[in-house]
Amino acid sequence: TYYPNRNWEIKGIVANGWQRIQRVEGNSMLSYGTAVTYQNEQESGFNWSTFVTTEDPDTARRIRLFNNLYGKWNRKSWRILAGFDHGLQQTEMGSSNWHSWYGATFIAQKEINRNIKSNMRLEYYNDPNEVIVQANGQGFGVFGLSFGFDCFPEETIALRFEARHLLGNEAYFVSHKGITNSNWVITSSLSFKLWGQLYLNQD
Repeated sequence: TYYPNRNWEIKGIVANGWQRIQRVEGNSMLSYGTAVTYQNEQESGFNWSTFVTTEDPDTARRIRLFNNLYGKWNRKSWRILAGFDHGLQQTEMGSSNWHSWYGATFIAQKEINRNIKSNMRLEYYNDPNEVIVQANGQGFGVFGLSFGFDCFPEETIALRFEARHLLGNEAYFVSHKGITNSNWVITSSLSFKLWGQLYLNQD
């Protein structure tokens, strides 16, 4: 990691693969990535990350390329983030043809008061050749919409409530009515932050 100044961060990454601790058996190729981040004093800025890897052994190696770009904007009680992912993978070893996929995300958060924040998220993911998401052989495409609240009754306690709706191009989801292209999920979570020092009585 290199810091040209207080606003910029530049990273070079060497890894064993796509979200892997150990390389695919028979693969001798390391994976490489970069990340360039800019952030100002208001924590607004952007990030551009790249990754080059393979998920195949050397005898059938297909190169996978990935780009992630996002920007975030903080203004008074608002926090907004917009991101875009795009990936390519060779259709077969040595081929000049590529399968592609992409995802887009928009997140907005509004601070209602010091204890409550509301949030909304829009997202779309499209993987027509099922490079990343294995679906039903007809490609994968899902639009998502969610609303939620984060509550902080104490500085070290966080409560989250969220309702999320997913709408697929095809029927991907299992429900009590069978296979459907629509899915509703309502979730909640409780988090604790433990920090500080432990003082022992010396008497």
